[in-house]
Amino acid sequence: MKNDYIRTDLACEAGAEAAARPAEKRVGYDYCERVRGEVSVAELDVRDGEGERATGKSVGRYVTLGFPNMLTASDDVRSALIDECAAAVRTLVGDARGCVMAAGLGNREMTPDALGPLCIDSISVTRHFKHLSEKLFSSLGRECVCALEPGVLARTGIETAETLSGAVENVRPTALIAIDALAARSSDRLMRTVQLSDAGISPGAGVGNRRAALSRDTLGIPVIAIGVPTVVDSSTIVYDALETAGQNDISPELEKVLETGRSYFVSPKDIDEQIETLADIIAEAINKAMEKQPVN
Repeated sequence: MKNDYIRTDLACEAGAEAAARPAEKRVGYDYCERVRGEVSVAELDVRDGEGERATGKSVGRYVTLGFPNMLTASDDVRSALIDECAAAVRTLVGDARGCVMAAGLGNREMTPDALGPLCIDSISVTRHFKHLSEKLFSSLGRECVCALEPGVLARTGIETAETLSGAVENVRPTALIAIDALAARSSDRLMRTVQLSDAGISPGAGVGNRRAALSRDTLGIPVIAIGVPTVVDSSTIVYDALETAGQNDISPELEKVLETGRSYFVSPKDIDEQIETLADIIAEAINKAMEKQPVN
């Protein structure tokens, strides 16, 4: 059965076969996994073209965090997730700490797409303090951070890449953190995964509405993408069910069902609460990552 109906933004899903190979057969990429309590951490480092062909992902580093339902998780699990997410942000941002810009991509009015804008509401911005008073800024113990919500093309008439390109040109940040909703190939991943990467992002790609890419090549600065899968398309669900049932051939009737499913996306029934919870967690992780580290 062909897998044209599988749609995902997640490196751990797209590169599942590559990740399963023994270490000595991983050419052009490295992959490792570890667990911290109920939080799993998978790291994929795609080094070159061979790695791209093997994994199906662009050159870059990908950190995928898996966790249980955060609406019912303990405070310890929440803290572990924040710590791991903050550590990944610090690693991916690296030394680009002159001024970090956070961008909340998506549509605030559409719940499954509201993750980015909701994150922006809780990110601690400090750039204006630096311009107001260096002494006051230093007392905060935080890196220089600014944030914006670029909106979506249908509401603004402006491509996200155009808005951010203008902001980057004027503000001159040293790195951009773009937060967005993603698509997964498995419903088990919905609201249970955070992916972080320094390979940039193409807004809307997971739902077949790819916009101009945000990357070092297009913006001239490192772009760190943070995403949570909030939807899975119904054709992927049907495809997986057929595969599980041992249905290897697609009849014209099934083909029609799968084609129709490309236009429908499924999200959890408690998506409202989960989006708000994960937006708060990601914002808290970014805030923690932007705390000034003591100089040894």
